[in-house]
Amino acid sequence: MRVFTLMEFVVRQALQKTQQSLPGLYDGNPNRKTHRPSAEKMLQAFCNLTLYFLTDCTIFITPLSDWSLD
Repeated sequence: MRVFTLMEFVVRQALQKTQQSLPGLYDGNPNRKTHRPSAEKMLQAFCNLTLYFLTDCTIFITPLSDWSLD
């Protein structure tokens, strides 16, 4: 719970400082933006992220979603 609270605090503070908001964190309404995202919704955005370690010591990570800060 402390990690979630800290994550929300840091992200919300950074969004407020830069006067930005995050889109795509609402179910059924990907265009809706928020400047107060929840930790659970932010972590769900990373659920399809995959990290590959290849035998030649190459690291590959799948791209993140198409979030655009506003």
